[in-house]
Amino acid sequence: MDLRTSRLLMSPIGHGDLDVVTRIHTDPELMRHIHAGVPHVPEQCQAALDAAHAYWRRHGCGSFVVRLHDGDLVGMVGFNTPGWLPQALPGHDVGWTVLQGHQRRGYATEAARAAIEWFFGNGLGDRIVGIHNRDNVPSSAVMRRLGMDWLFEAPHPDYGYPLEVWETTAAAHAGVSPS
Repeated sequence: MDLRTSRLLMSPIGHGDLDVVTRIHTDPELMRHIHAGVPHVPEQCQAALDAAHAYWRRHGCGSFVVRLHDGDLVGMVGFNTPGWLPQALPGHDVGWTVLQGHQRRGYATEAARAAIEWFFGNGLGDRIVGIHNRDNVPSSAVMRRLGMDWLFEAPHPDYGYPLEVWETTAAAHAGVSPS
């Protein structure tokens, strides 16, 4: 089950995508705003891939590998449950990571919009949250473009830096038109 947009092909993460996870999770710049802000070592990448597969099996949704139609890797977008931030529950957390060479081209918004439409269109839930490090201003801009509403700010429970929490619901999202 692949998702397509005018520029992107999005495929559920597969067993053969360890290279994608490794490329993203070992990149210091891409990991700078995620949890501890520290890149992973290769063993952690395999664990992250295994966790992504398990999430799909448990929830019927998860991470997508995002590529241009010519096959060039753009990054990843997908869903997880933010159990580490209970005040953001209930709801799946939508997130994205775009390789530096593809940033500032609208791919995060395009991929996240397609994933959110797929999520709500398949009745997988009625609420999605978006959580990001407040210092990650581009993620805030994507959430605005997606029509998400800002809810609150909270400290990261393990690392203390400020997080912003946003949300959209199936009903609210149905009224959002693509930009």
